[in-house]
Amino acid sequence: MAVMKLMIIDDEKKLLELLKEHLGEEFEVEISGSVPDAFETLKAFTPDGVIVDWNMPEGGGQKIIEALRDDDAYEFIPILVLTAYDTLIIRNRAIEAGADGYLPKPASLAQIKTNILDLISRQQEAKQLIDRLVK
Repeated sequence: MAVMKLMIIDDEKKLLELLKEHLGEEFEVEISGSVPDAFETLKAFTPDGVIVDWNMPEGGGQKIIEALRDDDAYEFIPILVLTAYDTLIIRNRAIEAGADGYLPKPASLAQIKTNILDLISRQQEAKQLIDRLVK
């Protein structure tokens, strides 16, 4: 099986590096520290999953999630919001925007890895089921 691809978008450089190092054992990881940089990276990189911070300059997670959900190439990619904002209002906004999961910071590396793997696995199972039904 091909290595899964993961995009991580967060404006905290140290967190990006930590996640890239830890999740790089399981994924091919691309990181972006800003919304514009994320959109540039996504032009050449189609991930199997996305981890995104909700609150960043230039639109943050909501802008990225909505753009991905509006693009046929990315609309079904699992998105995990990883954010310091642990409120029901922000959680609901993230889910309404199209996020598949929500994890408040601080979260352990194991929690993050388990969550994104679970989201990707569920999406792949759904795709396989749809493919079987279409045939």
